[in-house]
Amino acid sequence: SGEAHAHAVTIGQWAGRRRHVLAAPVVENADIRDLIAEVVRWFRRHADWALTRNGEWLIHRFDPSMNRVSGLDKRLHPIEMIQAELGKGHWDLGPTDWDDRERALLSLLGESDGRGGAALRISPVEETRLLRQALATRWDYAVTKNGQVVKDSGPRKPNRPWEDLGDSFTYFAAGVMGVPRSQKSQKRPRSKMAFNAFTGQPID
Repeated sequence: SGEAHAHAVTIGQWAGRRRHVLAAPVVENADIRDLIAEVVRWFRRHADWALTRNGEWLIHRFDPSMNRVSGLDKRLHPIEMIQAELGKGHWDLGPTDWDDRERALLSLLGESDGRGGAALRISPVEETRLLRQALATRWDYAVTKNGQVVKDSGPRKPNRPWEDLGDSFTYFAAGVMGVPRSQKSQKRPRSKMAFNAFTGQPID
């Protein structure tokens, strides 16, 4: 997210019919540039071939709140910060409506690898530990005093860093499963500071 006090990203890869999650860095109470630095370090250690000027190997699904000038640094747009380090890449907005996010998650979780197993594979490494904890128990719905689970608007917030990890994972799911944004997601209000991620020009 472009305005959150925590920033998270899910790094994954297609491999045939499988969808691998390789890392899920998250930073709290930090500038988004700290998360970008974590991502760059990961790629330099594990996949330096993907770091090209045009970012041709990288596909990004991002939170629409990032599509504006960062409140932490008025000089640069968050997406420009990422492109400066990872290359231009391929970009598309992630879903904001919970129904869209849930559809992407269920689609990914239900996908088969064609060999009797699940398509989703999360690497059991330190870089995915917090994401695995979020998906196991920490990223959850709110519960009323009467014990009723509240699902309408998605998992409870605030719940950092688990909500950020979960949101990031839904963007990954939407990207690898090709789940489009519905009209509900597209109607999210725009900030006066919004920019077009592809042209860098302000949106009126």
